[in-house]
Amino acid sequence: MPDSGSFSPGGLEGFARDLIRADLYPSDHHPFRLFACDRCGLGPYRVDVTEHEGSQRGDFHGVVAGTCRSCGTSETLFSCTREVQIVTGRSQVRCECGGEWFWVGLLERYEGEEGIPGFFDEGVVAGQCALCGQNRAIVFTD
Repeated sequence: MPDSGSFSPGGLEGFARDLIRADLYPSDHHPFRLFACDRCGLGPYRVDVTEHEGSQRGDFHGVVAGTCRSCGTSETLFSCTREVQIVTGRSQVRCECGGEWFWVGLLERYEGEEGIPGFFDEGVVAGQCALCGQNRAIVFTD
């Protein structure tokens, strides 16, 4: 069973902030949400990504779903879909170490004073492997 004792929410958030270069946009709002199972309040998750037509690198369209290691509940962690949802790909996220369980978070950027306040700009769903602690980008949104 994966070791969850080394998980660092601050490390995952910092990694996500680096991915979308939050430091270059100090007047923007960058909320971070760490996902926890709706049923048991725990995690980590086995993560499955379903891509929909129109999805491309940096502009994900589809569904990121997770299955909780603690209780087995499956739920949608993030989705960005259109009216027509033609599936173009499915994959399970795996770490380079072979781990399949991840702590998952979402970081988004909303424009501040320099743009239209509250306008969504971009985001990233990131995960930290529960086995080795390595961080990775799961999907980018735009």
